[in-house]
Amino acid sequence: MKEGIPGDLIKYPRTGHSITFVDQITIYEKVLKAIERAYHASWVRGEQRRNYDDLILRPQHSSPPACCQKANLLNTLNFVDAYKVLGYNESLYGDFLSVLRNDPHLVARCLVLGEAQNQEAMHTAAHTIFASVYANGLLPEDETHILNLLKHLIELQLATSENPRRQLRHGSCAFSQIYRAYVEMLPQSKVFLTAALHQPIIQLLMEDELFLDIDPSKAAVRFPPEERLRRFGEEGTPEYAAALGKYRAWTISKLVKITNRFLESIKEAMNCFPWSLSWLVRILYEVLLSAKVTEMREVSAICVDLIFGLFLCPALVTPEPHGICDAPISHISRFNLMQVAQILQVLAMSRWETPDPRLNDLYSQFDKEVVASLLDNIVEQEGSESPPCLVGYNNPLLGLERSSFLCPETHLTSLISFIQTVLPEFPEDDESRKEWETLLGRIKPPPPALQPSNISPTTANSNTTSPSVTPSKKNLLGRVKSNRNRSSKSQCEGDGDSVKSGEDTVSITTNSSNGGITHSGSATGLGNNTEEGDVVPPILEYDRVLVISLRGGGSCDCPGLMAEEKVLFTLQVEFTT
Repeated sequence: MKEGIPGDLIKYPRTGHSITFVDQITIYEKVLKAIERAYHASWVRGEQRRNYDDLILRPQHSSPPACCQKANLLNTLNFVDAYKVLGYNESLYGDFLSVLRNDPHLVARCLVLGEAQNQEAMHTAAHTIFASVYANGLLPEDETHILNLLKHLIELQLATSENPRRQLRHGSCAFSQIYRAYVEMLPQSKVFLTAALHQPIIQLLMEDELFLDIDPSKAAVRFPPEERLRRFGEEGTPEYAAALGKYRAWTISKLVKITNRFLESIKEAMNCFPWSLSWLVRILYEVLLSAKVTEMREVSAICVDLIFGLFLCPALVTPEPHGICDAPISHISRFNLMQVAQILQVLAMSRWETPDPRLNDLYSQFDKEVVASLLDNIVEQEGSESPPCLVGYNNPLLGLERSSFLCPETHLTSLISFIQTVLPEFPEDDESRKEWETLLGRIKPPPPALQPSNISPTTANSNTTSPSVTPSKKNLLGRVKSNRNRSSKSQCEGDGDSVKSGEDTVSITTNSSNGGITHSGSATGLGNNTEEGDVVPPILEYDRVLVISLRGGGSCDCPGLMAEEKVLFTLQVEFTT
């Protein structure tokens, strides 16, 4: 040892290196735990979103008490390692889900064949595939699989349909189910919708609370008889006609002003339009033109429906679920939003369809090419036939790998049953059929806990209240339900015309998958036949979610132990993007 150099100082570099390595391992474990919690929260968020959609878009299948109960149950779910439930069969179930995940074409074939057999079973299977197999498109690799699945559904379903536009607008086909779930969970879509719609919606809410009817025959009907007499005078007189015409001119000027505000905001936000949706619209356009199942005008109309009817206009009419606006929206403002949505859809189709001649005084004040040019910009973009998710996109999640599937027990059982049902529809000499029969033949029958009929006492006993819904909340839920019934009845009596008009003007698809939900009756049974103060029985079929290992997953390297080639490749990717 050299004189003047303390012994501790010589040992410090080696000790410091050891401490740093231990810290790396500790940090790595903390990061893994944080990612695991985020993954679980993402899955629960997707289920909460579907629970909300059932209440808002499918009230005949839900009610406020049922929605509150299900939300509480979803927040208390346990995530259990699958080997504790499935035993050695866990690897077989993991192989089954891994094959599904890596073969979108096979998934598309199963969904199309299953829809022809049992549409409700197809909806449940589509929900499980999107939420569990593809993890709601959380990671870029899963998003790529979803886009490939949608492309194959276009080729197998829409391109072979006699009327693809009607099938798409109906909203119950496999493509519509997956597409709607995808755009609802896509982060880039929320950025675009907020940038395009937030400001004009807020400005509309600040306007006068009057119905802005597109249909001139309904302008005066909106007012009570006394108010109508005060505003327009005696019906049938020249003064009445003049006052009504003046009001019609005022209504048109307001609609034109508001709609132009939306158009300008949408044009300014087009640079935020999700690139994956642009790719999907372009693929849809090219595939349908190549298939020659319909004329070019109809193909363009289908692309318009995909952008406006299934994406932009539903968010415009109901901005709350998309996080666009958190301000309360009255039924009058909601109706006016519906009118704006209808105008946008008509303008988008004005190049191929002539608007109603009775409404020329309205549509003649717009530039017919404004909205149609937006579609041209999307369709004419250059791009490859492969989804661009993993190429040239600076995604902070790029490089992350998923190591497991999250799937409730009942969903897993129903998905296997669905695949077994559609397999006989495959040709006998199909290699995929032989492979799947071999794979499914190795899977042992699920244990009793996996049978849908064997629900845990917490969720199966309809005579007891869920642990998440205490007796103190019971009367509150009953009052919420009762108030909802009274308000719904009042709205139907007072504003039934406006609600009906809104439904006739906007193409908002409301069919959603019902995987994991037990319907306890019709709308009447849920809303009116239950005594006040009673709580609807729990409607969640499971109280735990299985964490099933993904075959080949979890191969991430610990920090400090990554191979040199992988480090250089990662740096190269970051540099090029």
